[in-house]
Amino acid sequence: MTDVHQHFDALTALLSDARASNQRRLVVLSGERQWGSSLIRAFYQHQHLTNGLWIGDGLACCEVISNKQVRQVLGKQYDVLIYDAHEGFDPNAIATVTGTLAGGGLLFLMVPQLESWPNRIDPEYQKLAVYPYQLHQLSQRFIQLIRDSLLHARSALIIADDGSCKMTEATVEAVRVRGVSTPPIPCYTQDQCDAVEAIVKVCTGHRRRPLVITADRGRGKSSALGIASAKLMSSAERSLLVTAPLRSCVDALFERTASLLNLKSSAGNVLQYQQSSLRFIPPDQLLAHSVSAELLMVDEAAAIPAALLEQLLRRYSRIVFATTVHGYEGTGRGFAIRFNRSLDAITPQWKSLELSEPVRWAQADPVERWLFDALLLDTQRYTPADSNVVDPQQCVVRIVERDQLVNNCQLLGELFSLMVNAHYQTTPSDLRNLLDGPNICVWISCCRGQVVAAALTALEGGFDRRLSEAVYEGRRRPSGHLLPQSLAAHSGWQQATQLSYVRIIRIAVTPSCQRLGLGGQLVQAIIDHARNNGIDMVGSSFAASADVVAFWRCQQLITARVGLSKDSCSGVPSLLMLAAVSAPGRQLLMGIHQRFVEQFTFGLSSIYKELTAQLVVELLLASATHYNRIALMDQQDWLDINAFAKGHRQPQMCQLALFKLVSLGLGDDDCVASLTEGQIQLLVYYSLQQHSAGIVCQRLQLTGKKQLVKLLRQAVATVATVFRDE
Repeated sequence: MTDVHQHFDALTALLSDARASNQRRLVVLSGERQWGSSLIRAFYQHQHLTNGLWIGDGLACCEVISNKQVRQVLGKQYDVLIYDAHEGFDPNAIATVTGTLAGGGLLFLMVPQLESWPNRIDPEYQKLAVYPYQLHQLSQRFIQLIRDSLLHARSALIIADDGSCKMTEATVEAVRVRGVSTPPIPCYTQDQCDAVEAIVKVCTGHRRRPLVITADRGRGKSSALGIASAKLMSSAERSLLVTAPLRSCVDALFERTASLLNLKSSAGNVLQYQQSSLRFIPPDQLLAHSVSAELLMVDEAAAIPAALLEQLLRRYSRIVFATTVHGYEGTGRGFAIRFNRSLDAITPQWKSLELSEPVRWAQADPVERWLFDALLLDTQRYTPADSNVVDPQQCVVRIVERDQLVNNCQLLGELFSLMVNAHYQTTPSDLRNLLDGPNICVWISCCRGQVVAAALTALEGGFDRRLSEAVYEGRRRPSGHLLPQSLAAHSGWQQATQLSYVRIIRIAVTPSCQRLGLGGQLVQAIIDHARNNGIDMVGSSFAASADVVAFWRCQQLITARVGLSKDSCSGVPSLLMLAAVSAPGRQLLMGIHQRFVEQFTFGLSSIYKELTAQLVVELLLASATHYNRIALMDQQDWLDINAFAKGHRQPQMCQLALFKLVSLGLGDDDCVASLTEGQIQLLVYYSLQQHSAGIVCQRLQLTGKKQLVKLLRQAVATVATVFRDE
């Protein structure tokens, strides 16, 4: 190893350049960990640096955290950032923590020797080592991608422990320097001032004109929400609400608001200022309870399902949606593409605003450019397919070899860009899993040479009898086998873990090409491949929503399990659906399905009492059984139904017959088609979920129980008529 001091001149020059341009600079230390640590320690002291953050085992004079703790520093600002990749390269962590590095700062990236780095075992890959794979069996394609991105980074200094020191090509993009006129305090940029003014206008101007704010990280989006909140709370008595996937997502918002209002603490879920308040409520709780407010702010909206956002949009007349375009919380480009349709339909006078000028660093920042290139975050680089030139009959569906992806940047970029734009939960770690997950298979559908749809699948199950027993009894939880473990541990089917499964982890279709049948075409190709390769079942697990259930039902998958707890972000439980493609699979799925139907209908009045009527109907339709449905209704049931429909009985006196008929009727396509939306809601809320008459009247805006019973008689008569005609 060489003397670490010999590189001080190059490092000092790089630091001076960074400070002069208010940009950040990347320093890659390629070599042994001890050598890299010694160099940073010596230079840190030489420059009298004080405000540093070390991710790994770092200096005593720095703040030190692990990859798991990076969210704790959101909202803070550092002049030096040291990331120790010897302890593992976590794409989510690096994407998160890089935003805390201020302009004029240095990012030190400590890595093994660049030439051999892809051949070394990365400790972070333990997260990918699903059973029965060991760490040493995993490929390192993602690390190769990161290594290549460092070699091609702009304005980066690469120092190796063999004494070499090389400056990569300088950034050629022009840097826009802030002019003499500076925005009024407390804003940092004119973009931020415009955002604050627009947020305030939503609260004080015309109703039903929501605002959508998009921004790359570091543009002061959350701070703008905080500034606007403080301005509104100090000018009048106001009740403001904010929601986000996690409380930590709004830390910066709360801190900025508290600081401007001179409040002592920003902790907790409520800030109180005189007679005004700012309250954080998770999305599911916000929808479950009627909470009034002058303004609702939805931060990191891209990470919240569109169905929930639509409900919030309909419920609150003054609402601001804000999201990070290239974020680890979710993917803003996909959010903009999908959610704009809902905004156009529900509130056509909505406004949009994009923050482009960075707050913490100057534009054309080399560190930001490297991060976007390394993690394929810049989805705008890849032009999506045009639906007008896409013909499903000409699409070619195939499995793509992952070595090909690493060597074909255009194909990999198109594929991951599609994943980012089509799914709200895609994060940088998904890129690593796509490239190196040992049980992962990548499917693409191409039309005229362009990727128009894609899917990721995982091979699961195939446990021996001993391991199956351990899973069933809760003594073992082998990683990476969601479908068989859920069926065994939660639903009680021990033999399920001995069968083999293909789980469709993610399926994505170019947003402009959706509803052309491309997703279904892809799923059928996966099912055919599984059938021809000795697999027992194909399935998927996802946050339950009526439209997604309907999609999988069209692919002939049937419901096997509904989770008991709701996701705090989506507000709905998870759902597991399966299709059997072998004789053993069909035999097992028949029993699983029969048991699910019985337990689900039984639980509608208790554990599934708060599911939406639309979701309940889709689950019943997806759970349609093959046995004689009419046989479940005996003669006395039909007498009770007739008596109720004709007005001779009150609903309380024939609850069982009503429950049987409605549960069967709402599992029949013809019957559902014969009912109005209001009738379906009435039947679900009153007869299946057994809410009180008062709650049902409130939800459906009925005048009272008399009207409820009258409408219920009409709906029940319609259902009974459909069954008699059959």
